[in-house]
Amino acid sequence: MVIVLFCFLSPHITAQNSASSHGDRIRDEVIYLILDSNRLEYFPGHQSADSRKNVSGKMKFSLEDHQCNLYLKWINPLKYQLSFRDTIYIDERDKIIADFIKDLASQFGIFAETSEEEKTIVKSAFTKDSASCSRVHVLYIPDKGFHDNGLNSFYMSLLSCSKTLNDDDIQSINSLTRLVEDLDIRNAFDINKKLNEMYTYLFNLEDPIQARKSIDQCSIRIEEYKTQFEEIPPIQEEVLKNLREIKISYKPIESFIRAAISEFVYRTALTLDSNKNLASKMESVIDIVRTSLKDESAENKTKGYFRVKHIEFEEGKKLESSIQITKFRLNPDILYKADKNMVGNVIKDEVIERTMVFEKYDFIRVWGSAGLFYSSTSLTGFGVSTSPAGELTVTEDTIKRNSPVAAIFLNFDFDIGSRYLAPLIQIGIDPTKTRPFMLLGVGLSIPCKKFAITGGPIWTWNQSLDKLSVGQTIWSTTYLEKDIIYEFDMKPKGWYLGIQYKF
Repeated sequence: MVIVLFCFLSPHITAQNSASSHGDRIRDEVIYLILDSNRLEYFPGHQSADSRKNVSGKMKFSLEDHQCNLYLKWINPLKYQLSFRDTIYIDERDKIIADFIKDLASQFGIFAETSEEEKTIVKSAFTKDSASCSRVHVLYIPDKGFHDNGLNSFYMSLLSCSKTLNDDDIQSINSLTRLVEDLDIRNAFDINKKLNEMYTYLFNLEDPIQARKSIDQCSIRIEEYKTQFEEIPPIQEEVLKNLREIKISYKPIESFIRAAISEFVYRTALTLDSNKNLASKMESVIDIVRTSLKDESAENKTKGYFRVKHIEFEEGKKLESSIQITKFRLNPDILYKADKNMVGNVIKDEVIERTMVFEKYDFIRVWGSAGLFYSSTSLTGFGVSTSPAGELTVTEDTIKRNSPVAAIFLNFDFDIGSRYLAPLIQIGIDPTKTRPFMLLGVGLSIPCKKFAITGGPIWTWNQSLDKLSVGQTIWSTTYLEKDIIYEFDMKPKGWYLGIQYKF
């Protein structure tokens, strides 16, 4: 007897169909990524960059172990922001098998368990007295004035009333002015522009070797700026000390001087704090670039690739990692504004998103299917007949099943490296009947066309009587129901042929 089986996928099985195909096999636990314009490409460790392929919207990778490392050809972290979002879920293959075993075990009364150079040194502004400054009754003001506009206004006002000052007054003021001039020059150093120039230079780096040299040079400059900052507070203290000791014969002018110079020193303190903050931000920027240059590949052929992520998941699980690469560009409209609070303003340019799914490689592909088959199997069954006198007698009947029967199948096909042919083993069960069919078949599948032919024997359960016998009179059908024993018949009841398509 041959039973012809036509299999199709139910909605439940369709959701598990991803288990039926392997992802790109990774043999050495490393994947190299390349960002080329708006394309994300990859190649495994045993290959070279010449063989790289595009990472599609959702790419599957089959690993030899439950872990691997992702390396990315260096991209400037100031220009590109890389982020990962991971999701762990049950491997569909495990779920397909678990669901099938649960259905199978229930037929035997078993309950399965469920289960991230420019070097700038400010020279001392203190200069020797010129001939004009050494003369009495001459108030010293730098030839080009001061950098601080408040000082310029103050000294113009002071100059207009200088005739009220005696020689001692002017000498005291000139001595103080030289300190103020030194502090004014140091305070006028435009670190904001220097750091923006530094940021722009770092932002445009594209080579990791040059990046290493550049961040070392930038770090040296930042240390020089910090040394310069440390020189300012002593000069501020010296100015304030001289300001406290100054004696002017005309007291209103003395008070005017104290107020104006004190206000200037206060402004320099604010500028110093701001400059320190900007330098600190730039140090953070340099650290971002420095961090991106760690964990470089040890292989000569992949120098310039840096590890960006370690992938690891448990047995029976899969890991889905969504990768987002955001590209930025400098905003020239606000880059050199003095009032901004960040170094190197950027704006978002474009976003690249890809998803990589990682699973454990197995040369056996697992997939589930469901279908209908027709049988003409003859089965023995027991019943009762009623005599004219109303007595119940045990009878034996032959039950012919000639109707469509639903079955679910667990399929295993073997990856032999061919898209066109793969051996297949199939286990089936009809979980909807009291005496279900059990099917075990072998066959061949054509993976590229999702087509398979299978065939094999069918088994089922036999009924037998325990204490009763055929022809025996009983008082109630309950006696018969309790006496019937179900035993699995190891002898096949027939054979089936299966044709499966688009599984």
